[in-house]
Amino acid sequence: MKALISLLIFILFFYINAQGQTSTKETSVELPKKVKVPLIRNCQINVDGLFPEEEWNHALNFKISESFEIFFLANSENLYIGIKYAGKIADYKQALDCVSELYISTNNEEFYNLHSSARLAEGINKFSGSLKQAKYSLEEVNGWEANSGSHVKNNDLNCKGVEYRISLDKITGQSVKLAVNILAVNFSFRESVVFPADYSFKDSDKWLELIIQNSY
Repeated sequence: MKALISLLIFILFFYINAQGQTSTKETSVELPKKVKVPLIRNCQINVDGLFPEEEWNHALNFKISESFEIFFLANSENLYIGIKYAGKIADYKQALDCVSELYISTNNEEFYNLHSSARLAEGINKFSGSLKQAKYSLEEVNGWEANSGSHVKNNDLNCKGVEYRISLDKITGQSVKLAVNILAVNFSFRESVVFPADYSFKDSDKWLELIIQNSY
């Protein structure tokens, strides 16, 4: 019991202490408002968070902050999105863990929250000026997958971020709006970014627009 109490105190102390160390380093580069996703025949992305160059070398990618990059790629069945931590990890001997929420919408009424942390979760939220935190449920994950789990716990030193595979059956039409909220953390640091920096849940007007081609 004493060992359990000590562990809980340590976890609580770490969380409170780390809260003050969270940082966001915005990029000075002007970011796009609309992008066309490359359509690549037979592309295969293993959603494991490793970002091997041979899998993503045909992707559209750009920095969304000084430390984070985003990648886009599609084939005839899936949209692939990767959010990679490209900054310097405070302690390279400690594994990187990520908590991410990918928001996608094909209309201006509601959006999906595709959540990845220790487990995957999904929620459908109505756009509202009063919405502060997008909801999700652990019971609902349909038509997509992403790498999840604690890489810190498993000491996977190769993890670099979160990779998503989203079935095009989940997306109606050739245009989808997107926003991202991601936190990268290990036992030495925390760093986060939201993209676009001025997005809101009021509507999708300031979200990034993705144009998905329907033919090669």
